Amino acid sequence: MGIRGSGSDVTGYNWLAGTGSLNPLIDNRGSTAPSLGYNYQVIVDARTPASTSVAVNRDTGAGYNSLINVPNIFTAATAQGFSQAAVPANWQISFTGSTGGSTNIHEISGLKICAQTIVPRSGGTASGFNAIDEAYGTPPSVAVQKYLTGDIYTKLVGTPFKLDVAALNNSQILSTYAISANKNVTLKLVDNSAGICVLDSTQPNYCSSTCTGAAAVAGGSQVMTFGSANSGQKQSADFTLNTAYSKLAAIISDGTTNACATDQFSVRPTGVASVVSGSSPNANNIGTLKAGEIFTLTATTAGVASTPSGYTGVLQLTPTAVSPATLVALVPVVFPPASAGTGSSTATANFTYGEVGSFQLAAYDPATDAATPRGIYDSTWTTVDSGSQGDCIAGGSPGAAVYANTKDANGKYGCNFGLLKTADPPAVFGRFIPDHFEVSGSVTAACTSGTPFTYMGQPFAVKLTVTAQNSVNVTTQNYTGTLAHLDGATATKWTSFGSYDSIGLWAMATNIGGNPACTAKFAVGTPFTTTRSCGTNVAATAARVAISGPTGTWAAGVGTFAANMILNRASAVDGSYETLQIGVAPQDGDGAKMDPAALDVDADATAGNERARIATTTVRYGRIRLTNAYGSELLPLPVSFLAQYYQAGTGWTRNGDDTCSLVPVPTSAAGLTFYPAGTRNQLASADVIARMRNAADTADVTGGNGALRFGQDNFRLTNPTNVATGPGGGHFGYVDVSPNLAATPWLQFDWLGTGTPSNPIARGTFGTYKSPIIYLRENY
Repeated sequence: MGIRGSGSDVTGYNWLAGTGSLNPLIDNRGSTAPSLGYNYQVIVDARTPASTSVAVNRDTGAGYNSLINVPNIFTAATAQGFSQAAVPANWQISFTGSTGGSTNIHEISGLKICAQTIVPRSGGTASGFNAIDEAYGTPPSVAVQKYLTGDIYTKLVGTPFKLDVAALNNSQILSTYAISANKNVTLKLVDNSAGICVLDSTQPNYCSSTCTGAAAVAGGSQVMTFGSANSGQKQSADFTLNTAYSKLAAIISDGTTNACATDQFSVRPTGVASVVSGSSPNANNIGTLKAGEIFTLTATTAGVASTPSGYTGVLQLTPTAVSPATLVALVPVVFPPASAGTGSSTATANFTYGEVGSFQLAAYDPATDAATPRGIYDSTWTTVDSGSQGDCIAGGSPGAAVYANTKDANGKYGCNFGLLKTADPPAVFGRFIPDHFEVSGSVTAACTSGTPFTYMGQPFAVKLTVTAQNSVNVTTQNYTGTLAHLDGATATKWTSFGSYDSIGLWAMATNIGGNPACTAKFAVGTPFTTTRSCGTNVAATAARVAISGPTGTWAAGVGTFAANMILNRASAVDGSYETLQIGVAPQDGDGAKMDPAALDVDADATAGNERARIATTTVRYGRIRLTNAYGSELLPLPVSFLAQYYQAGTGWTRNGDDTCSLVPVPTSAAGLTFYPAGTRNQLASADVIARMRNAADTADVTGGNGALRFGQDNFRLTNPTNVATGPGGGHFGYVDVSPNLAATPWLQFDWLGTGTPSNPIARGTFGTYKSPIIYLRENY
């Protein structure tokens, strides 16, 4: 047994490897009765063509044993001094035998062939006639193997093509066909989408009368006249099919012999001609839709005017071919089956787009780009030709021309068709806006010691996070930059409500003066009345809620806003507002707003919640109150003061939570008022200064600010050079003490009854007395 290398005609076929004598011999010829021979395995592994291996194994009854093993036929050929031709992609298996000078019987039975691909594709063999693609060559020079194993490739709607037809007999071209007289052979193409034609000659009902009797499709029939010069094979005239078909079978008949071609093929559209929306948004960029709201897209396949299109396939979306790229896809990814029409087919489906802005579907001209994914495409219409069939250009390798409408070097079109570029840029769909906003926020009170609080008129920090979301609560990442139509950097928009591009921040109060049942609402417009559910309403000359210093930025669909909020004082004392609820109701320039179910604050005069609470805080009407002081000129004189707030039903009370407020220490230049010398006043500005502990309680302050301790403290009037004494003997008299609270007006009060807040004032008196007892000391 031997293995020979490649050759042609009668040359070549060099010896590669062999066994020499076999023991037992090659067959079971020693048997005296009819008997089975031996089993042989011939294994040609060409999966890696450059290192093709060949092995022969034999089973004589005790299992397979190796007879020949050539790991690499190219290396073996080189070692023996000749070149081995490349292994062909397609093989034709045949067997022969010779008796020599003896009478012998050569019989092969139980043949099994295992291969990656076996042709004909139908599994049967061609007989009578077969039709193959014109790409195999021009008759009469097409080899018989092509007719036995060849296919018909994918075709395009409206594009002419030819088929090669051969008369066959015993797996050979019947070269004597029509040698004595011309014969007319009808070649017709039958719609096999319903499977009426069985093309596998090994199966029942192969090429049945139902199949051969079926009518040809429009433009799919012609009569070919064979003469002796054709030597049994001929190329047809052009077929031009103006209708798409997923499966066509070629039927050949000369009136005596009927045959079915072994391979069926498809006729596909050249592309998706257009995509439009039947509901806003549309290709003209008119109108808006919420992200996640249903809209329709209608895709139209290219066809031939006035001709039934025939295309009923399933178009698909390519998520990566939707721009801009987004984490939230355009869904669903498939259309329902297309509806065939005249001139074209259409497919309409409901879609949702989960992002904001607009989107485009990638489209290309197949003549200039046959590889890039399309926004809409079909890859299943040509199933009978794609995959292992290899009758069209399929994907699987980078740059594969899967959308090609021109033939490659092998005569094949792309398996797919997709959206055609008819405009530059392609159609824009949108604009989409957020379905709703989600909000969260926080408040940082001006003073966070004890119970955090802020005085009326004093700024406190508000932070707000606004998240733009689609209908399924996924953040719309593209809501940023020019697509973000909610401005957080303009103060007036913070307090605007119900208008386009407004945040709608406002407040309402509960728990007034510690009474949980008592509430207050602050009017937005004039008259600026604070309406209380208990007690007396309070008027104001301006809106109680004010915003300053706002900032706002958007990134990936999340807005981060910050501002200083103030609850201004009313015209009369009110409060305290122990629970001030702060709510917002953002609405952008397109009208996107919050889900009504998320609103839980009723801050206006209309019944029902209209804002979402982001935080609560405590706000109090406050003041600094000083107390007159009397003492010896020999000792320091403390002038006490309190931080107070107004509590409805109780009145003024010390604000023990205030360890934050800074109070300027009076000086002779500002805050200490000395009077001319006289009989009862010999106190001059050089005799005394005011001292107070600094905020860290580490040293005295004689000029800057001191800090309160739990709502109280004092100014100590001392000798300028000795903190332990007063102004000294003979320096009796009085001085007015009034810290300048202009920088903290929320600590001022209408002490003079003029309707205008002013600084508090007290008198410190040295060396005088207010009763018959000058000093009293008791020991126990």
